[in-house]
Amino acid sequence: MNPTFGLALSRVNWTVFASLTFRQEPTEKHAMLAAEKLLKWSAHIQRVPFRDSLHAIRIETGETNGRRHLHLLLVAERRFMGYFVVPVGMASTAYKWWKKHYGISRFRSVQAGTDSAVAYITKDMDAGADIYELAKTARHQHLIISPTAMRCIRRRIESADRQERAANTLAQLSPLVAKET
Repeated sequence: MNPTFGLALSRVNWTVFASLTFRQEPTEKHAMLAAEKLLKWSAHIQRVPFRDSLHAIRIETGETNGRRHLHLLLVAERRFMGYFVVPVGMASTAYKWWKKHYGISRFRSVQAGTDSAVAYITKDMDAGADIYELAKTARHQHLIISPTAMRCIRRRIESADRQERAANTLAQLSPLVAKET
């Protein structure tokens, strides 16, 4: 993964991070269908067309028991956060929904700029991953990003590329300008 991509992904205003497990070992297709159902439910309660939702899903195989599970980043408006994240000791609506249909889940807020959720969901997918991390998670590892999130990320990458080109051009012109003065 391009480091610029990871940086762009981290600049999406993610608000929810979830870990989703299954009572019974799912096929990859079943796991993705379950994630899609949760995301459609989320879009429905937020009154947003599913095609416009911002989300990223990572399918992962567990290190300890080899069971497939999901990690999810989602953008939910502040007024809908209570459906996903509630005080300790309480069960959110999203938690109850996932439990009823699939298994155990954990939802938490993402703290903009300082949260490790994006780093976690992209772990071992870039050139900096160590051999242990690659060997541990290379099985059934996929990162699926919604088209709307991809458009947002592309805009951020293009903006960063434009800024880098402008800085390089300025750096190349600076010695020439200094010689003329």
